[in-house]
Formats: sequence, C-alpha cells, structure tokens
Amino acid sequence: MKKPTIALALCTALLLTACGNNDKDRSDRLPSDPERPRINTRDYDSRQAYHGTAYSLPSQRARVDNRYLHALNSNQLDTLNLDSKSLPSHQAGIYTGGVPRLQARQTITVAGKSYQNFLISGDDYQNSRFGYLSHDGHDYIFSQGAFTRNMPNRGSARYEGEAVIGRDGSADVGKASFRADFGARTVSGRITPEDNSRVYFNPLNIDARIDGNAFYSDSDDRVSSSGHFYGDSAREIGGVFHDNSQNLRGSFGAKRDD
Repeated sequence: MKKPTIALALCTALLLTACGNNDKDRSDRLPSDPERPRINTRDYDSRQAYHGTAYSLPSQRARVDNRYLHALNSNQLDTLNLDSKSLPSHQAGIYTGGVPRLQARQTITVAGKSYQNFLISGDDYQNSRFGYLSHDGHDYIFSQGAFTRNMPNRGSARYEGEAVIGRDGSADVGKASFRADFGARTVSGRITPEDNSRVYFNPLNIDARIDGNAFYSDSDDRVSSSGHFYGDSAREIGGVFHDNSQNLRGSFGAKRDD
C-alpha cells in the first residue's frame, strides 16, 4: 500500500527539480543588464570575414533596450545575416559615396522585397557598411565591416561621417563626428540632424569606452551605443545607438580624418 505513495513523492520531486532547472536555464539566457550595450565576443564567428552589431525590432516600438542587440557575421560585406534572413547591406537604385537621402522618402523594392526605409552607406566607406532597413513593419539597424586587427594604443584620431536615425517608422540621414583617444581608451561623438530632416531631434552626445576593437557606452548614459573600429589601424568607426528620451534609434559610420 505504500508503494504508490513513494512513487508519487518521487515523481513530485523529479517534477520540482525539472522546473527548477528550467527556471535556471531561462535566467541564464536573459541579459544581466539589458541596458548594457555589450555583445559576447563568442557570438562572433572567426571563420567569417565581416562582423558587426545590429538592432532588430518592430518599427513602431518606442523604447529600445539591448535585448534587441545582435552580433553580425557574414562572408560578404554587402550581405546582412540577421534573424535567419539575408538582407542587402549595399545601395540599390541610386549609388553614392555617402547615404542618399532620396531613398529615405520612397518605398523601394530590392530583390523582390519592399522596404519602407532603405538607407545604406556607399563607397566612401571601404571597410564597413551601416544602414537602416524597414521591411514588413520591422527595423533592421546595423553596422558591419572588417574588424581592426592592429588597434592603435596611443594618440588620437578624428572621424567624420554620417548617421541614419529613425523614429515611429520614419528614418533620415544625419551628421556624425567622433574622436577616439586610444591612449585613454575612450570615444566621444556627436550626431546632429541634417537641414529639413523629417526626423528632427536634439543633438546626441555619445561617450564610450574602448575595449579591443570594440567600444560601448555605460549603462547609465542617456544615449546607449555599441560599435567597432574597422580596417587597418582603425581607419573607420561604426556602430548602433538609441536614445529612449527622444524615441530614437539608428546607426552611424565615419572615416578617419588624417
């Protein structure tokens, strides 16, 4: 008569143990600090030539946190591999050195897919690509390139370039200026809107710390940013950012101003 009782107790214990393990597994998969914009370096596949950082999130989502942050791996600079999709990371239809603003106001079709926003950097950037794609109500915001292997460890450099900024399903182009202090291991930057931008915003100030060929802002900074240096001796810089106080998200790229 005691056997069913013992069996029931054993099953209950096993069930509780399994539930506890599942809870632990779920907690291990959650970021310890969703506001800290860092990616585990193990997420980068060294067998592939190009890497980077991206946000993937619904276009109408106002608040962004770093649970939407993804590592990028690709063997083609002009191909973005994200969310099990292969998306273009090259210009289509109009080709410029920088980011063409015309495409910010048009829905275009590339390889059979329709994009509400299709803003991608051009040939001014030899080692990297950055952009802002909106497809089927989803935003894909990225910076991708050939990571710098020979990072400077002293001196400083200035970078000038562009940014693509979005809010509530609209996106447009802005200006980006950065300074890297390799000795102090810091990055500071400023992103400002272009004249007549359809995404107006107050200028964004970015402050970040350099870690190898990567950089990231502190979790308590108003503007959260994560990115990398690309090319020989940090020739280019690029990354993604968001500012929840203005409901903004975007990416940027800039070239070293020697």
